[in-house]
Amino acid sequence: MSVTSFSIWFPTVVIGQALSGLVEGQLRVIFHEISSSEGKTMKLIVSFLTSLMLFCSSSLFADSFIFDNPNKYNIKVFDGDSLLYDKEEKGVYFGRNPKSNDFTVRVDEFTTPINLILNTSLNKNFYKGGCNYSFSLSKENGWAFIGGEFPCTKGQDHLKADSPLFTTKNDTDDPSDPTKKGIPVYPAVASVKDGFAADSLRGFLYPKDSRVYTEDNFLLIDLGIKPGSNIQIGFFDPYAVKYIACGDDVMPYSGKYTFTLTKDKKCVIAKTSAD
Repeated sequence: MSVTSFSIWFPTVVIGQALSGLVEGQLRVIFHEISSSEGKTMKLIVSFLTSLMLFCSSSLFADSFIFDNPNKYNIKVFDGDSLLYDKEEKGVYFGRNPKSNDFTVRVDEFTTPINLILNTSLNKNFYKGGCNYSFSLSKENGWAFIGGEFPCTKGQDHLKADSPLFTTKNDTDDPSDPTKKGIPVYPAVASVKDGFAADSLRGFLYPKDSRVYTEDNFLLIDLGIKPGSNIQIGFFDPYAVKYIACGDDVMPYSGKYTFTLTKDKKCVIAKTSAD
């Protein structure tokens, strides 16, 4: 049996103190994968309490980071001059209310060291999600990240030319009517038609936010999806309590595509442009 588990650390040990500390501090979710000789996978069922905590944390934090890091590179993230994160973990999700205008992300052990300056959403009137950066780091496949819309920093693709890069984007805001806000959703992945598993461990995908799915993504690994495998992308609408499928069937997991959930709650598939 294969079990996927995760842990949540709060800034304090007392719940009452933790709730107040969440506004000032950060939430970190660490994913672990334990495989047995059978090589089978047990799907993780996230409890209501865990979902509630993730929902609260996503609402409180302006900016967030996701790292798929199978080779356990040391990752350093700074908010201005303040060190936020300095560890070697396979999968990380944490949120932060920024205190400066810039984040710095460093991965010194990479073949070509990564040193990025990323915009924060400080003092920007963003709808909930802020600047949310989704990274994939791999010795075998290279690296990529996706950011949000302005003022967030645009993403970069440094993956191998033949490495798949699927990006999910929440575009449910209605620009013609500012009073009609979009909805937070979970991206979802299936290896067979409509057999979706929601990517809920990393929190909601808020309007204007995006998330990357490379072959080093832990949800894809759990589902046994590799380059050339069948895959279907979708979104889970927590208000309608249903999945929204992208396309009528599975497609090969290859190439570079963006899957956009529109204001009409429909999914549009497009090849990702190189610019």
